[in-house]
Amino acid sequence: MKKKLLIVCTIVIILLAGCTAEKENNKEQGGDEPTMGARFESGTYHNKNWDEPSIIDGKSVVPDKETAARIGNAIVRSMQSNGAVPDDHILQVIFYDEVEEIWILSYWEDVSIYEVDPGLDFRIAIQKSNAEVLWIGYA
Repeated sequence: MKKKLLIVCTIVIILLAGCTAEKENNKEQGGDEPTMGARFESGTYHNKNWDEPSIIDGKSVVPDKETAARIGNAIVRSMQSNGAVPDDHILQVIFYDEVEEIWILSYWEDVSIYEVDPGLDFRIAIQKSNAEVLWIGYA
């Protein structure tokens, strides 16, 4: 009887250790939470030095289409969760304006709609240099 109890306790300890290790690994990688475990604070921000040159001057914050897509998709998912954009709208086209250095992402439900009426797509324009969202809406 003691031997069985010892085996069961050993198995439980191993399972708990494995679960704890998996939880820690998940936590280190940001987990499933979009906040990645960050503390939330609100109030009045005191260090508003927006007019001073930033450390990113001359570098691209949104250097490629993958980064632009991640930013755009996060915005669209947020807007879909509050009903501002239909749930069936998905990223269809990523356009890069080489002169203005702006990423323009277009979302709609399927290709046939764009062929019929290009004004039915939802667009987000993102500045390459600083990730500023320049425009959001239906075009």
